[in-house]
Amino acid sequence: MISKIAFKNFRQHLAGRVLYLVAIALLVMISYDCLTTFENPIILKMNRLNPILGLLLILLVALLVFSLLIIFYANRFFVYQRHSEFGLLIVSGLSRGQIAWLFFLETLLGEVLALLAGLVLGMLTNKLFAMLLLRFMGISQETNHWWSLIGLRDVSVAYLVIFMIVGVLDAIRIFQLRPVRLLNPEQSTDQPMTAPWLARLLAWLGPLLVVGSYLAIFKLNWLEPFRLADRASLNTLLIFMALMLGVWFVFRNTLPQLCAHLRQSEWAYRHQRILDLAMTGSEFRRHHQSLTLTTVFVTASVVLLGIAAVSYADNYRDLDEEAPVDLAVDQAYHDQVAQEIRGQGGQLERLTSIQVKAVPAQMRGPHSREIMGQRNMPVEVIPSSAYRRVQRHQRGLPPLILQERQALYISYNFQYQKLPARVLRQNKIKFAQPGLPQLAISGYSRQYPFGNSLFYADLLVVPDAFFEQLHSDPPRRLTGYRIKKMAPDSAFLRKIDHASFASKNLRKMTYHADPDLRKSWLKTSVTGQKKSGDLITYSSNSYSVRGPFQVMLRRVLGVVIFVISLLALLMTFAWASVFSLRQLSQVEQNRFDYLTMKKLGVAEDELLRYSDRQNRRIFLTPVLFGIANGLFIMHFVGWHLDHLPLKLLYLLTLVVFLVYWFFYLFTAYNYRRLLRTTQISTQRLI
Repeated sequence: MISKIAFKNFRQHLAGRVLYLVAIALLVMISYDCLTTFENPIILKMNRLNPILGLLLILLVALLVFSLLIIFYANRFFVYQRHSEFGLLIVSGLSRGQIAWLFFLETLLGEVLALLAGLVLGMLTNKLFAMLLLRFMGISQETNHWWSLIGLRDVSVAYLVIFMIVGVLDAIRIFQLRPVRLLNPEQSTDQPMTAPWLARLLAWLGPLLVVGSYLAIFKLNWLEPFRLADRASLNTLLIFMALMLGVWFVFRNTLPQLCAHLRQSEWAYRHQRILDLAMTGSEFRRHHQSLTLTTVFVTASVVLLGIAAVSYADNYRDLDEEAPVDLAVDQAYHDQVAQEIRGQGGQLERLTSIQVKAVPAQMRGPHSREIMGQRNMPVEVIPSSAYRRVQRHQRGLPPLILQERQALYISYNFQYQKLPARVLRQNKIKFAQPGLPQLAISGYSRQYPFGNSLFYADLLVVPDAFFEQLHSDPPRRLTGYRIKKMAPDSAFLRKIDHASFASKNLRKMTYHADPDLRKSWLKTSVTGQKKSGDLITYSSNSYSVRGPFQVMLRRVLGVVIFVISLLALLMTFAWASVFSLRQLSQVEQNRFDYLTMKKLGVAEDELLRYSDRQNRRIFLTPVLFGIANGLFIMHFVGWHLDHLPLKLLYLLTLVVFLVYWFFYLFTAYNYRRLLRTTQISTQRLI
């Protein structure tokens, strides 16, 4: 008998829980894909060389823990939604044990259905999951591994254990229910009274903490004494905690107090939407816990997606900038490196070469000492024609159009500066060589031709005619090659790549300076240089091999981005489904207000529109809070970067908002449907 009632209740509530069950199925699907992909022979072979793929197992554990929390929290709303029904069943003579068994069977039907659907989807998408992971790692390789009996068994057992644990917790909750509170839902939602002075204090403290946290992102000097390692460690934690505490007080105290004040003002009654907002104060206070949790989850999703987006846009660019061609070698080491590669069966295809001159110079203009790190510089210079030749083989180099007395300035340190581009372009380069005019800086870049390890620090691209006038003793020539018939991550390339970074060649530069520049030069020290009269020595790599280091970093970065972004998107979808259930659980409590207003003559369409507006405010307020918090936190994490790429983050943030907007539409539709159903059933009883 109980099983039949459970099945009937399951069918009755299926429409409102379908997206929640889809979310559980997606969690099961990705759990199966993680476990099965980790057993993929290709992945296992790679994992022996790089344990970073163990992140798949960490993702699996995170999904299981998150599934436990999601199911437990969702069942809390299921119980809340059935308070009146459970009270009637207790009064009718059913024991709490029978009610707990009934509720467990009802929820288990949906959970087992989601488990089976997730396993089927996992088998269908496992190959795609593995291929996407390999593609993020920069590996183009097909795989046919999609079936795993061990994976089916382990995932099924893990989720069945989760269902049992949540079932026990639900039974404990049901045994603690009191019939008086079940039959009087208004009494069960009463909040403990807070002293008026304390309520007002907390109402002001909430927005102050939020605004103060936002301001602290831009003004961090007062946090200097609290620093541990850097600005992204303790300061981030302090701001995040203050922000979440402020959001808690805003939902629990500030918004209810504001709504109570609006209800007492005549102004609100002259504006329908303001009056609607005033009537939702009790909803904010009653569910401030779930609203705050929603804000936390949205913030976490945006931060995770932000880390993935910045890593994808910035770190992948770093890898391309580090070694854009397979091999770039100084002329002095050309024969040695080429002979070693050919001796291992490799072939070299010459791409292009550039001539490099090193000259003493100084930047002059607004904030010049800040731009150059309070030091003078040896600048390495290449002609614009050589730069354009390298552009044919290296993607990402900015376009170059130079006038007679203009230069493109390339420095990796520009990402750490806060000066706008117009200030940077007001500076000019003064050369130590007498008789040379100053060059205006037409543009800035952080991407070096042939990679930054081959240059000392700063690089200038100048017109060809100006380059010919520069005196350098001796000039260098760098040649770029493509390596064939040799794996980029082979042991041999790893060996010579390590040798390139381990031993840097000391280079000498003859110093010719006019009196003014010499005087300024002698007042400052240049990091990494040795000065003796007019002779200055500095160091840079003699050759750079693309492959070993870049392949390893690309694979690690690919796994991290894949895991983080997948977890964030699943968290967004799953928690949005639970928040939708929270809204739908209010129908039972609000049905009497709905029927009362209906009998007083209020039009049904107007009541339904009011419910839509109320759902929109309750549903989207924590989402907007979370998105704002996440974007500000990402801005703070990248505070020390001037060129932090955030366009992809904004796009992913829009995806998060659209997911919650879709769930709001789904919730509003089911809310209206349940209200109408309740009205019909009540009229029949009357």
